[in-house]
Amino acid sequence: ETISPAQQRSIQELVSKLSIEDKAYAKRYGAIKTHFKVAKYNQLLASQFDEAIEILQGVVVEQKAIEQTKPQGVPENMTMINRTKIETALLAVDAAASRCNEIQEVERLFEVAEEAQKTAIKALYNYRRGAVNAINTAAFHARNISSKIN
Repeated sequence: ETISPAQQRSIQELVSKLSIEDKAYAKRYGAIKTHFKVAKYNQLLASQFDEAIEILQGVVVEQKAIEQTKPQGVPENMTMINRTKIETALLAVDAAASRCNEIQEVERLFEVAEEAQKTAIKALYNYRRGAVNAINTAAFHARNISSKIN
């Protein structure tokens, strides 16, 4: 037995309410159709209604988690290769978050992504500091050689 017209209306109202700001109606309906492997949301079984509501509410939590895991600032003065690697890793975290269906998984993923971002930025600053030290060492040796030549 599929969901009733009243349940269909409940889903429509929830999708409308959740999509006021971002207009992501198709994404929300798509989340239900993908999860339950149906062509139309009104093909859901009555027993799947509560789970469909939870999934719809999870799409919002998931989107907020994705927005929060986006890089807050990668230093501009790093090499393009390292910058690209970090941005690619953060995009991969975003993609993984978009596939999570459970709120706990999204929260756990957000914590992991936050730690990964902190670690990546720390590594980048250490990389920059190492480069500055190498330049200073080279300059010191250049001055020594120059003074010996003179």
